[in-house]
Amino acid sequence: MTPLNLTAAYAVLANQGLTAWPYVIAEIRNRSGEVLYARATAAPRRVVAPDVAANLALMLEQTIESGTGRAANIAWPAAGKTGTSQDYRDAWFAGYTSSITCAVWVGMDDNTRTISRGYGSTLALPIWADVMKAADPRKYPTYDLTPTMRFKKVRICRYTSQIATRGCESHRSAYTASIPVDLIPKHTCDNHPVRAEVLPEKAEPPRAIPIR
Repeated sequence: MTPLNLTAAYAVLANQGLTAWPYVIAEIRNRSGEVLYARATAAPRRVVAPDVAANLALMLEQTIESGTGRAANIAWPAAGKTGTSQDYRDAWFAGYTSSITCAVWVGMDDNTRTISRGYGSTLALPIWADVMKAADPRKYPTYDLTPTMRFKKVRICRYTSQIATRGCESHRSAYTASIPVDLIPKHTCDNHPVRAEVLPEKAEPPRAIPIR
């Protein structure tokens, strides 16, 4: 995986799931204006579903707001992720705003260790933040990474990915997720039905509820 490969992959997420392959040279002309080389253009094609790209954007925004990327101290909406390989050989940070995508790799040419505790957040992230902050806002305006589809927060069971029940809450397997409304699970968890609820001491048992 090269930095260019990774940048292209993150650009797909920034582009709501459509390909946005990078290039260096658009065309070459001679002094008389004759085109000697022209970049082959291809229409963007969908490789990631829009709702998947939107969900990933929500998670990657949290990385910068409160996770391993919070040291970036970016003042505008951005999404990204750190990466660190075994024995600190590679340090990564890749991310994007609404207008620009950037990936940074820090490592040694001979694949040896960089430094002890050479995490992506300590080596690659500061470089990424400097590049993003230096981008001219007139050329790369930043907007909210708000998805175009409607999301709703629901309680989900982490074991079955179904709607959480009181049994899931009692077993601490429920969590809150923002999900596109058309992808919200239709069924409640069948692994933690209400009969599996752990009652507090001296509590009256609930009335029997038929369960298939």
